[in-house]
Amino acid sequence: MLHLKQLNFPLKGLAIAATLAFGMGSATATVFSVDGKKCTLPDAVKAASTNTAIGGCPTGGAIDTLNLTAAAYTLTVAADDSNGLWPIISGTVTINGKPGIGSIISRSKTAAQEFRIFEVTNGVLKLSHVTVKNGKTNEGGGIRNGGKLSLVNSTVSGNSGGGGIFSTGDLTMTNSTVSNNLGGGISSRGTLTITNSTVSSNSNGGISSSGTLTITNSTVSSNSNGGGIGSSGTLILISSTVSNNSSNSWGAGISSEGTLTMTNSTVSGNSSTQDEGGGIHLTNCLARLTNSTVSNNSSHFSGGGISSNYDSTLMLTNSTVSGNKVGYGYEGGGINIYSGTVTLINSTISGNDAGSGNGGGINGADSDDGTIQLINSTISNNNARGWGGGIFAPSYGRLILTNSIIADNHGGEHECMSFSFSLTGKENITYKGKNLIKDGSCKVVEHGGLKGDPKLGPLLDNGGSTLTHALLTGSIGLNAASDSVQLKQKDQRGAKRPQGSHPDIGAFELINIAETNLQPVITFFDQKTVNGELLGTGSQADKPQRLGAIRQQLLLASDFIRQADSTGKACDQLKKTLTRIDTNRTPDINDYVTGTAGDDLSSMVQVVRSNLSCP
Repeated sequence: MLHLKQLNFPLKGLAIAATLAFGMGSATATVFSVDGKKCTLPDAVKAASTNTAIGGCPTGGAIDTLNLTAAAYTLTVAADDSNGLWPIISGTVTINGKPGIGSIISRSKTAAQEFRIFEVTNGVLKLSHVTVKNGKTNEGGGIRNGGKLSLVNSTVSGNSGGGGIFSTGDLTMTNSTVSNNLGGGISSRGTLTITNSTVSSNSNGGISSSGTLTITNSTVSSNSNGGGIGSSGTLILISSTVSNNSSNSWGAGISSEGTLTMTNSTVSGNSSTQDEGGGIHLTNCLARLTNSTVSNNSSHFSGGGISSNYDSTLMLTNSTVSGNKVGYGYEGGGINIYSGTVTLINSTISGNDAGSGNGGGINGADSDDGTIQLINSTISNNNARGWGGGIFAPSYGRLILTNSIIADNHGGEHECMSFSFSLTGKENITYKGKNLIKDGSCKVVEHGGLKGDPKLGPLLDNGGSTLTHALLTGSIGLNAASDSVQLKQKDQRGAKRPQGSHPDIGAFELINIAETNLQPVITFFDQKTVNGELLGTGSQADKPQRLGAIRQQLLLASDFIRQADSTGKACDQLKKTLTRIDTNRTPDINDYVTGTAGDDLSSMVQVVRSNLSCP
């Protein structure tokens, strides 16, 4: 992961600056028509900067708008030592690309000099429908910003030397792309806000930030030699994806040394080829993941999904860590904790692989004083050929289990493993409520818990934001959680607890009763399933499980309707369920149900959405 301390950019050569005069009397405004012939782009920038008429361009004012009428503007020489466009702009500048197709501003590939395209200090520059490309110099190959820079429907691509953008001020990206830059995508020491945008395929990392970084509805993907995001400040991800990034250091997806807040987001397919924390690496960090997924990441060392270090605090709520793996002989396929605290609430750890190491799902054995706490959570189908197929407890710290399931994990001496007693003479596992460990390890029965098969379904979309393991009919985990401890009032998907006489153990609460709006849909579904007009997709083993998952999705939407403040969630769930129904009998990989009644089922779900006045 690219760290700010490695960048060492000197703060000099600042070229474009704006001094705002709002509130100091009326500001003059000038609109330039920049055709590249009568009024060239360098002349327009200079006229706006000096408030004089230059070439065929009018006199600039305090607020200037440059409307580009050509598709491309190529800069062949630098206007100063390191910038293609100069000098200082004394106001607020907006540059609009050609209507309909936008405009490209680039350094000529044959230019003898190395220079960036823009530099901003103490002022405001907005680029709209503009592409900045082929800049080449240190300190931001495309743009350097020390003021306020806004990209709207714009692209920064193909720049080199100092990457795409270097910013010490405020940088905002909306519907924009930073891609294919050498030297990193964005380096920010100020405030960086990214919305509906993409940072992808940059070399030496996607984003490096030491300030406040907020990413919403955006993607950071396929960045190399530095990973996706490196943050030593505040990092907030909302409804975003960090995927398929690679790094030869730690934290191929995200490396965080400050605070990390992830909501409705995914970190997947990232690879740390020579270090730890394939998905996320935490160093002295406060991290909160809610309704999020960390999946299919890999690391050479420990923590295929997440590596938590140096007294970090990690809390996962309604989240899933699945399909992550580590290299040969290392630990923590899903999560590895060296020190600090890891708390799972209504969360699932599934299908992670520690290879020949320890702790297939979670490893805490390397922690001297760490704490792992599971509340209404499920650890299943993980693998470790060392110790603890599901979880290896901290040797000198604590493991606290509350109404949780550890089952169907493979390899290791036991599903749950602790060396604490042999090392310290004391038990380090605290049990609260009713816990279920399939092989009875970690003395669960002696502490009032259950041993046996919980009959978990495979990891599937049973509704909600993340994948879960359903409790199947006849599970000993149904209605078995204790009411004597503080329970979470909803399951991982958002279903209200309890649905039966008592809550269910683990992250999933089985729903069996539909309210009025969904009852006809459930009845239709059950009838058509019995007579073969609705079929599950996938292998023979998958078919009944996927049918059950669709049924639970419908029942979850019904449960949301019963919850007075959750009609919007019901609408969202039904919309998502529609994407799982094949209506033309040619199911794709995302479909869970097919058959001759698929179209009718889809129509019935749409009627319910209409009755709920869903958007």
